[in-house]
Amino acid sequence: MAWNMWIICCGMVRAASTLQYQLTSEIVEYKNMGKSIGWIEPNKFSYFQDKYHNYQGCLIAKCHKYIKEAVDLDRKENAKLIYSFRDIRDIYLSLINKNQSKLSFWTIIQQIESALSDYYSWNKLNNILSSKYEIFTKHLSQEVLRIANHIDIQLSPEEARQISDKFTLARQREKIASFDYNKLGVQVNENTIYDPKSLLHENHIFLGESELWKKEMTKLQLSIIEGVFYAWLVENDYPISQNFFSRQYGAFLYYLHKIKFVDTIKVNG
Repeated sequence: MAWNMWIICCGMVRAASTLQYQLTSEIVEYKNMGKSIGWIEPNKFSYFQDKYHNYQGCLIAKCHKYIKEAVDLDRKENAKLIYSFRDIRDIYLSLINKNQSKLSFWTIIQQIESALSDYYSWNKLNNILSSKYEIFTKHLSQEVLRIANHIDIQLSPEEARQISDKFTLARQREKIASFDYNKLGVQVNENTIYDPKSLLHENHIFLGESELWKKEMTKLQLSIIEGVFYAWLVENDYPISQNFFSRQYGAFLYYLHKIKFVDTIKVNG
């Protein structure tokens, strides 16, 4: 392992990237091989590079948006990237819940577009571990072992189990309930206050289930999302619910929105 080594947890929004960050931090700190520095905005990454230039060990950071310096770090093998992705239809619902339905359908579509742009940028890099939400959240101890192996740290299956047990859904909810967000939380915006250590938001966790979109999204919403993002869904083995003609109609509505023709269409349901 190179010293210093950046470990950047950079997965999609609402795809358990915070959980990956927590697991990674626990692994590294358990082995006394580095420290976590929390959330980093991409445009401030160079500042942290300078700040920790002489640090000896692993530095674990969390972000979503692509960091341009990652290309050079990847080329020099001076970074390990840890990524998570999730069915974007469930991401849509999770964003609706987190923002208390204040965001329009089209605003969330724009956020998903941005997330997929970052997805392709991150996953072009070599030193990346990419995990599917629907799999790794059900097998946390295996994810711990995968992360440890990716960052060149040896763990036994029992050590992995002990680490994963600290981050079950029930334990995460306990952490949120016990943390004083008003006094100790970091305010990002009116909807987001987070614990600077765990990076858990006050309204971070909902059901956490997969394929809720089958019950909660309208046919029109699905037609647009599946029409626009069909290739990505198929590429990642997610099922398609709408037929070809519905998807074409959805893609057409998306095009009309892009040219500012259907801004007032009722899509939120």
